[in-house]
Amino acid sequence: MKKIELTEMEKNLIERHLKYEIGYYTPKGEPRGLYNLIYTEDEIKCMNALISKAEALEEELDAFDERMDEFDSDLLLWYWKKYQKQMKD
Repeated sequence: MKKIELTEMEKNLIERHLKYEIGYYTPKGEPRGLYNLIYTEDEIKCMNALISKAEALEEELDAFDERMDEFDSDLLLWYWKKYQKQMKD
């Protein structure tokens, strides 16, 4: 597995996502659900790139079932945990 590298904006977006401070994200950049905080244009681009990186790693590790079983299908939570584990090691 290659090293996960996150920018400060990516870390911030993941942390906000995990705290439910931002709405459910769609690749089109439109929050949906109960949360109505607005994404900036830069955050939308960053989130798209972040999701792409997480999906690529999930595919590389063949980890779809792991994510679904252990992280209630939350891709960003799964990716964040992989990042944190890497930082400890």
